[in-house]
Amino acid sequence: MTDQPYIPPRWDADDAEMEAAAERLSTVKLTREQFEAAPSVFRLDAEAAVIAYCRDAGLEPADLVAHAIMAKQMAVYDLHAAALPNEEFGRLYIERVMGAVDPTFLITAQDDELPRKDMFDPDQHLMFED
Repeated sequence: MTDQPYIPPRWDADDAEMEAAAERLSTVKLTREQFEAAPSVFRLDAEAAVIAYCRDAGLEPADLVAHAIMAKQMAVYDLHAAALPNEEFGRLYIERVMGAVDPTFLITAQDDELPRKDMFDPDQHLMFED
């Protein structure tokens, strides 16, 4: 693994950047027990809590491992939403926990910028006024 800190891609990153991030996260190898002991990605302080868990468990680099765990947790929660039969769920659960990270489930960086003008025009409401 690299010594570079893991910086999640921005929410609007292109496919290549998302795939590169998923590929880097996929270098993290975890046991099922390590994965299942991690705090939930749905906690209010999820990123900080999972990074702290990784540091305490000696899983380094903690930021990279934490983001791999969170992406895999999102993939597992997606399985729960699919309401699959138990056998299929069990097989896919192991694949998602032990396998490569799917770019679909990356936790992305948010920023405090307003949406781009071409996505949302704050003056658009004016055309509906009398």
